[in-house]
Amino acid sequence: MQRSLRMLSVAALVAAPMVFGVVSPAGARTATPRLGAVALVRSATAPTTYIEGSGATLRFKPKQLAVGWSGSSPTTCDATNLAVIIINKTSATQTLTYKRAAVATVGPGAMSGICVWGSGTFTFKFGLKGSTHKLTLNAS
Repeated sequence: MQRSLRMLSVAALVAAPMVFGVVSPAGARTATPRLGAVALVRSATAPTTYIEGSGATLRFKPKQLAVGWSGSSPTTCDATNLAVIIINKTSATQTLTYKRAAVATVGPGAMSGICVWGSGTFTFKFGLKGSTHKLTLNAS
């Protein structure tokens, strides 16, 4: 695997969204979060996963996606460079987690977008608060 800088951003596709960023060198086991705000619209070209179910059945569907990098170096996460879109199909606000830390909330019927920056291959795993199910993004 080539050594490179990795960055991940999560941006809610609503009026006052949060951007979540993680910068992690290839092969590193730790990351540094960065928070900011951005306004986005839905991208028709990014792969989509849905949050479905409730309680013990709360899950991502599909739970694994192959995604392309949003670019080689960090820029603003917006509809033009989303790696994936997450749509909450439940009737409750859901909390998206990364490395067990809450990074974003997705309201009922709302969308969030994830951007990932870097090169080579890298796997990102997201969770949902209160659920053991994971979303795996295989970036390359």
